[in-house]
Amino acid sequence: MDFEKRAPPLAVVVMGVSGCGKSSVGERVAAQNGVLFLEGDQLHPAQNVEKMAQGIPLTDDDRLPWLDRIGEEIRTAQETSQGLVISCSALKRSYRDRLRQSAGGRLAFVFLEGSRDLLLSRMQARQGHFMPASLLDSQLQTLEPPTGEAGVVTVAIDNALDDIVALACQRLSGMAVKEEIIMQDDYRADVAVIGAGIMGTAIVTRLIETGHKVSVFDLDTEKVAALQVKGARAAGSVEEAVSRSAFCVLSLNHANIVRAVVFGEKGVVAAANADKVLIDMSSIDPADTADMAMRLRRETGMAWVDCPLSGGVPGALSGRLTIMAGGSAEDFERARVVMRHLAANYTLMGASGAGQTTKLINQLFCAVLFQAVAEAVKLAEAGGVDPAAIPAALAGGRADNRIMQEFMAKFAARDFSPTGRIDNMLKDLDSLQAFALKTKTPLPMTGSVVEIHRLLCAAGLGPKDSAEMMRLLDGFQAG
Repeated sequence: MDFEKRAPPLAVVVMGVSGCGKSSVGERVAAQNGVLFLEGDQLHPAQNVEKMAQGIPLTDDDRLPWLDRIGEEIRTAQETSQGLVISCSALKRSYRDRLRQSAGGRLAFVFLEGSRDLLLSRMQARQGHFMPASLLDSQLQTLEPPTGEAGVVTVAIDNALDDIVALACQRLSGMAVKEEIIMQDDYRADVAVIGAGIMGTAIVTRLIETGHKVSVFDLDTEKVAALQVKGARAAGSVEEAVSRSAFCVLSLNHANIVRAVVFGEKGVVAAANADKVLIDMSSIDPADTADMAMRLRRETGMAWVDCPLSGGVPGALSGRLTIMAGGSAEDFERARVVMRHLAANYTLMGASGAGQTTKLINQLFCAVLFQAVAEAVKLAEAGGVDPAAIPAALAGGRADNRIMQEFMAKFAARDFSPTGRIDNMLKDLDSLQAFALKTKTPLPMTGSVVEIHRLLCAAGLGPKDSAEMMRLLDGFQAG
């Protein structure tokens, strides 16, 4: 299958330092596949060309407008369902991720790799190019080779041009076939789920119901046994679960637990490689997430997408979760194979940790609104109004919100059936306050709600549902 036949088409960036042959290889790859070729150097602003001609290395500030111009060409080609090959040095990982963001993940790179001596000899031999050979060393210093990055094929340049082109096309074709299979509507993956708590159980249940093959590990063997009845495969360790799977979903309670599961003995790293994706659906600190994601990539090549959720057990069981994600655009798209069966709203918020930051904001809204619903129930009862009638009466008005619609009748009925834990909310609120302290962000209303949650936990209600906050307002007299 030719790589350009996909819909939307897979764009290809031929990358490497000056002198590697990007233009020659890119032009031949495009011609062989019947798609458009663009010379990325021709998209440089005039001031960039002038600097390079004078032997002055470009800075990030110089390159970013150029990268965005290339990104525009990629988007235009994909929006018009046209295949595209474009040459671009794409020296840094951040540059490549910027281009991936432009392409929405539908982007492959051909990295042309060669020795300094070979590159220098080629630069000295070419005529009429604005890039002098004196800039080679600065480019090599800037280069961050795409080792371990998904969506990249590497081809050595110490071969004949025909051989380089043939090998690049062969590897691109193999990549496209693999992606074609993965993104088919009927494709189901092998998924490891680590953590079989309330949310983990719901996630496993949904994935099994939608046809995925799920391996589960949890220290609580009774929880795992209950999921085996539904069709899950029990794993004796994290390593065993991950070794069977292309995707590893974490549903855990704390960053320290996540770190131990990923990097501990018989953990994720023991079975990790660049073909696998870790999807962390835990709610943990953004900085911890970014640190662990970088370490996992560096040590194993395995991708990490932080995917904290909103919607609870009902959202997971119905595939209607809201997922706020952090990671590269390409890894975000790879994780969609799993997320499309769990989430109705799956949004990339930025680099690693951005999903967790957005989850903190989500928890701020939820905590404040839960408290507002509880107080509204008490006020309605004091005024002789049926609290359960309030959501319908306020529907469509400015006070309308999902938490009121979903939980006011539950709170009014003192229905304490579990949909989430107060102590888990307090954990997230503590993280939120720590983040606010670090960034010097004032959160006076949130501070009050945090203390209310702390009181509930001190009263022994931490493991209980948020509806238990009615007990505080009732003077702890309710059933």
